Amino acid sequence: MERKPSKPNSNKPSDEKGIAFLEGLITKYFNRQREKHTDYQIEDPAFNKTEVYTKILKGIGERERRSKRLSYSLRIAASIVLISGLASVLYFQKDDIRNWADPVKMVETRSAKGQTILVKLEDGSRVWLNSDSKLSYPEHFEGKKRELQLIGEAYFEVVHLEKQPFIIRSGDVKTVVLGTTFNINAYPEHKKVEVTVLSGKVAVVSPSRKKESPTTVFVTSNQKASYLRDVVRIQTSSVKAIETISWKEGKMVFHNTPIAEAVTEVERKYNIRLNCSDKIRECTVTTTADLNNEGLDKVLKVMATIVNGSVSYQNGVYYLEGKGCD
Repeated sequence: MERKPSKPNSNKPSDEKGIAFLEGLITKYFNRQREKHTDYQIEDPAFNKTEVYTKILKGIGERERRSKRLSYSLRIAASIVLISGLASVLYFQKDDIRNWADPVKMVETRSAKGQTILVKLEDGSRVWLNSDSKLSYPEHFEGKKRELQLIGEAYFEVVHLEKQPFIIRSGDVKTVVLGTTFNINAYPEHKKVEVTVLSGKVAVVSPSRKKESPTTVFVTSNQKASYLRDVVRIQTSSVKAIETISWKEGKMVFHNTPIAEAVTEVERKYNIRLNCSDKIRECTVTTTADLNNEGLDKVLKVMATIVNGSVSYQNGVYYLEGKGCD
């Protein structure tokens, strides 16, 4: 008995799976591009990805009026998306592919407690590492960006290269510049990451409560961006930027600084252990304490005065004791 071919059914499960597959490819493509570009540039407002996405899906939706040719058209569309998608991935990830084929040699520079280090990069940029910090960077800057990773604190003097942005990753925060001078304080034990600009303009990209939409703020001369880790929020303020890099000259400046942070800074600079009670840690340096390359004894006396107390030493540990703040 001869079988008659059945009429195409536009509602077949295989067609629905094909449509879902195409939608998934398109969504994945846009997500990957957004994730890649937030590293170093602001999204072009002239490109409306929602409109493009809608038009593509609308075109796919025409299947109801073309049911007889759907399966064939779907295969062609899928092939086109796969080919163009592969080409796009290869283009936008060419640096990653190059790194896979010929891995970039990474350099890691550390500064010990009580030590500051000057690092000279291949592009002519200079980085001063504060005590107990680490900088990771490629031996040679290749591709479309110059990318480094910082743990701790550093002051940057970045050479301007318009086609090769300079990106510093500090935990969840990315600082993006073309050429400028700025300071990043990103010690892991601190509750916040601070980016302070001395000259030029930088973009600070940080997570937001809406995970799919990172927050970007622009910071200019004598401004500071503070990313608060606990509440996932970034805020900006005006500051005397020059004071934030006093450490580069061996100085310490405390102004409205929590005692807990001051204690940690003294420990790093002088490579000591300094303990104090929780009550004292809650205090804040309400006046400006400008310690210009002072010895440890002088620094400890100043801190004792701030908390109305004294300092003792026992078994290799200094103890800051007192009534606390007024």
